[in-house]
Amino acid sequence: MTKKLIRHINFIGHEINQSIEDGYPESDREVYCKKLHTIKEPDEADCMNCPYFGGMGQGTAHECVWEEPVDISSKLVRYIEHKDRQKEMMRVSEMIDAGVIQKG
Repeated sequence: MTKKLIRHINFIGHEINQSIEDGYPESDREVYCKKLHTIKEPDEADCMNCPYFGGMGQGTAHECVWEEPVDISSKLVRYIEHKDRQKEMMRVSEMIDAGVIQKG
């Protein structure tokens, strides 16, 4: 496998304005953060200064970009549904533990 730059699109539970205005809990806006290797509500100031920041996803997601190993036929975009944010953290944890990618 070779390492390629992959765009990770991390969806939040509801569109950001709806989530805030309708009083959804903070967990509705949480995504996996590669830099901090945790699940958290994104902070715009932190994201804008993050080396992995790839975009805001039009109010429905946060986009992060980093290299990870993929086979030759893999797509260069990963879609992480809101309900799968813990699975994404575990997937990345396994790669960190195996020494394939670095934490943070």
